[in-house]
Amino acid sequence: MLNFPDALAAGAKKTFEIRRFSCSLECHSKGWYMQQALTSKSLDALKPQAKRYEVHDIYCPGMSVRVSATGQKIFSVKFRYGLAQKRMKLGTYPRISLATAREKALDVMRQVDEGIDPTKRRRRVDMKVETVCSEFIR
Repeated sequence: MLNFPDALAAGAKKTFEIRRFSCSLECHSKGWYMQQALTSKSLDALKPQAKRYEVHDIYCPGMSVRVSATGQKIFSVKFRYGLAQKRMKLGTYPRISLATAREKALDVMRQVDEGIDPTKRRRRVDMKVETVCSEFIR
């Protein structure tokens, strides 16, 4: 795990190369924030650490992959709907590919831009087979 001096102020930025993968770290009020150009090769190279950590994708804003202490890699997307910041799980790597996760993330962001809360749409009570089929056909 990388340790950086606590003297760096919020907003500080460091760019470096780890095992041929370029990434950048930014210091925010809640700690370090890692951004990386995610590829299938770089996802395979992400190793579990003592605590869960998150790597944000440079090419798809809002999307990130969380690596748990057990080594599970979960794609998620963060968005703001109204005043609340929300996170939606997209799937687990390698069950869904990076390209599929990016498509899902863009779809979620598109729904937010249209004023639809994707988390509510996902968990509606009236979701019956007829409703789902008619919505799919539209």
